Amino acid sequence: MMKRLLSVVGLGGIILLGMCSCSKKQETKAVTKPQGLVLVDVNMPEVYTDAHIKDALLLETDRLKDTTKEWDRATELVVYCTDSRCSEKYNAYDELVRLGFTNVRVFPGGIHEFYQLSLTEPRYVRWVVGQKQNKFLQRALGDEVKSHHAAPVITALELLEKLEKFSS
Repeated sequence: MMKRLLSVVGLGGIILLGMCSCSKKQETKAVTKPQGLVLVDVNMPEVYTDAHIKDALLLETDRLKDTTKEWDRATELVVYCTDSRCSEKYNAYDELVRLGFTNVRVFPGGIHEFYQLSLTEPRYVRWVVGQKQNKFLQRALGDEVKSHHAAPVITALELLEKLEKFSS
């Protein structure tokens, strides 16, 4: 039997959460008791609409307490935003840990890295959805900014492998 990705309404295995450019005043839908991998996109709604990782859940960092109040604190969470330059993913990481989540990682490259990899690596193509017109997406990889934040990270390949595992 195929495993299913967790949808925005919390029915399956993966939710992506993220925002940058960065998350401000948007509608946030509570997801009750997600299971599996949850991807948190903390980008602005316009960025999310233009490009995001498939099944990612767009959440505001300052609303995480309300949005996640029913969630199991052991849920596996991956937080991302636009790219390595965006710090909102670290703010969201800090808030999730403060709220008691114990299995949170950051995907530093964000949608920019996933999009760039989709241009040359066929396995990434199906995971990047939207019109993909934002100019920051077109910037070549190679000028990434290293963070000094202590958050544990997940690489693009590790994230891709988890996405494929949960969707098969």
